[in-house]
Amino acid sequence: MQDVAILGRPLRITATVNNLNSPMIIGVICAASTAGTITIADSAQSGGTTQLATTTLTAGTFLPLYMKCAGATTITVGGTLDATLILAN
Repeated sequence: MQDVAILGRPLRITATVNNLNSPMIIGVICAASTAGTITIADSAQSGGTTQLATTTLTAGTFLPLYMKCAGATTITVGGTLDATLILAN
């Protein structure tokens, strides 16, 4: 059996991020959260087709997502959140 490495580039988020270009999202690391949530939608602006419904993040955790979004994508942040998306290279 071979070892497998999943590599990605970080993108820190503390507020809504619009117009990501077809991201491949490995997961999200949550550094700090006070009722912090994320919602992922296929759309350049908020209001597109929801790909990940509102999900609450807990400080000190990694949420694996392993998803590819088609076209422009918006990551909507709710509450107070300091997190890092890991995007595939």
